[in-house]
Amino acid sequence: MKQITATVISNKDLSKGTFPQVNLMCLLAPELAMISRPGQFIMLSSGSEVILRRPLSVHQIDHSGRIFLLFAAIGKGTNWLSTRQQGEKLDLLGPLGNGFSIEPKSKKLLLIGGGIGISPLAFLAKEAIQQRR
Repeated sequence: MKQITATVISNKDLSKGTFPQVNLMCLLAPELAMISRPGQFIMLSSGSEVILRRPLSVHQIDHSGRIFLLFAAIGKGTNWLSTRQQGEKLDLLGPLGNGFSIEPKSKKLLLIGGGIGISPLAFLAKEAIQQRR
């Protein structure tokens, strides 16, 4: 686990006016992208008015050091997070959790999730495809 400062690359509202607002945030965080695994999460500081950090699943990573977070803006902390702009800095702790593991003998995977719970499954699916599962 590391504590780092990440830079917001983009923060897109994917919901087109629905409630709750769903955002896809891209952060430059090479230190975390290199060591994050599917199913792990980060704890993200959500501004000075919110004391507790927000746990967010790692949705995707890429080898250029970017981490993608998919989240619903439903409370004070995630609403604050949904307003962050390109170039802003965020305080992160992570990666946390054990993550998912794929049994070596597994050939066909069934991934089931609902709502915002699908966020870490995209990362797992990408890993499974790369492993030719």
